[in-house]
Amino acid sequence: MPENALTAETDDLSLALRMMEGDEQALAFIVRRDAPGVTTALRSRYAGVPAYVLDDAVNRAAHTLWKKASEFDDKKGSWGALFYRCAINEVINILREGKNADCVSIESLPDKPTTGDVAQLTTKKKVQYEALHTCIAALPPLQRQICEADLTAGCDADNAYLAEVHHTTKNSIYVSRNKAREKIRLEMRRLGHFK
Repeated sequence: MPENALTAETDDLSLALRMMEGDEQALAFIVRRDAPGVTTALRSRYAGVPAYVLDDAVNRAAHTLWKKASEFDDKKGSWGALFYRCAINEVINILREGKNADCVSIESLPDKPTTGDVAQLTTKKKVQYEALHTCIAALPPLQRQICEADLTAGCDADNAYLAEVHHTTKNSIYVSRNKAREKIRLEMRRLGHFK
């Protein structure tokens, strides 16, 4: 076995150093080792987002790891954890900006859960959150997928990108989003969440 061969025992700091020296095999090793787990976690977290968007996010996250190898700090976490955080941010970027999304910077990764984390919500908000997701789950497929993309992006996901993803027009995305929101609003009112 060559002296510089990568094995399961190769530590993350060594991988960072090798990537800084331009060793593409180090990145390939991280991708082979961590991408399947990152992809599985993304599919669980973003069940309503099309698989190819998640796959694109994993690819973009790997690119970010390569570009930012010099900023890796093994005291803050592993390559796998960083890969996952980058992939989450890439899913959001893709849905917000479509194909024009830039790779995410390591400095922009949050250290703590956001205030949108369900575990931090009050009981009333948790009930509303669950009702909202029940309403979304009952929508027709295109409307449901648009709403889930919007929730993931934290704003209206890019219409042109969604149109391309769903093989439809931007106008169809716009109309479907508005219909979905009206159905959700009426159902949430019916359930007593809004007056």
